[in-house]
Amino acid sequence: MKGLNLILFAFLFTFLACSTDKKEENKQSEPINEASQIIEQQNFTVVSGEETEKEGMPQVPVFIKSELINENLLLTTENGFIVIEADSREAYGMPKEVAFSFNTYYAGAGYLYYGNVEDNQLKVYRKFYGEESESPEKYELFKTFELNSGKLEEVK
Repeated sequence: MKGLNLILFAFLFTFLACSTDKKEENKQSEPINEASQIIEQQNFTVVSGEETEKEGMPQVPVFIKSELINENLLLTTENGFIVIEADSREAYGMPKEVAFSFNTYYAGAGYLYYGNVEDNQLKVYRKFYGEESESPEKYELFKTFELNSGKLEEVK
């Protein structure tokens, strides 16, 4: 009886080992678009840098920040910077579910910005707005970024 149990155990062990190898082999043969997976998992935010002054006007650098890629990328330099919270985005004509949003309102005018992950790219849109604007502008694509070798780079 011991011999039969030993043979049965050896057969079961061999069978399980072979099926595990096939599962691993199947996993390795599936194509993986690593860049698209990473960019969609990013938690993009925007932060402002140190304000300076140029010709009497404030100059505020605005950076895109990402936790996993660990880089700050200069997006623009504007006269002001205020983050727009998710519950206020619709009032500015933005989609509610975007990666980030902010405005650069200063002295009666500025731009509204938002960034969104689309087609495995981070796309940043903006529109001008001001106190004396008669008709609201439409959002236009401002910049597009792709993940390249672990870095977020602007697509030109």
